[in-house]
Amino acid sequence: MNRVNHLIAHSRQPILGRGPLVQNLLQHLLKGTWAVVSGGPKLGKTTLLQQVAGALLANSQPVHLDLSRCPAPDLSLSLPKGEKPVILLIDNCHSLLPEPTGFIQQVHDLIQEKRGAVRSIVWTGAVEWGEWVLAHRREVNHPIRYYPLGVLTPKE
Repeated sequence: MNRVNHLIAHSRQPILGRGPLVQNLLQHLLKGTWAVVSGGPKLGKTTLLQQVAGALLANSQPVHLDLSRCPAPDLSLSLPKGEKPVILLIDNCHSLLPEPTGFIQQVHDLIQEKRGAVRSIVWTGAVEWGEWVLAHRREVNHPIRYYPLGVLTPKE
């Protein structure tokens, strides 16, 4: 079972109320904009990636990389060959901290080398990952949409 099918097969039920968020994220990814999803533990970051992966199958090839299992993956081996553009779903990016710029540069180099193969990327991680990206936008060097996840109490 490949990574994408594994990700979808193990997806949980969609989180109620996340439909508009998923649709907004999909629109930006299909346009080539990168996204950063950040939030505390158990807020649904990986579940959101699973929903996005399933929705992307018609238009592209989502590739899920879990950095908690492999902090320095060989990106060139992770990209499938095919007609559809690839959208990278990179989970647990906070494991790259405190200095993720080497990995980010490796991603940029791969995109240059594979011209057009990678359409966009979702970088997902804990709150500190989102804070790092906001403070280092110049190093990311690509248009980014920021999606901070949080919990609202019933009265809100």
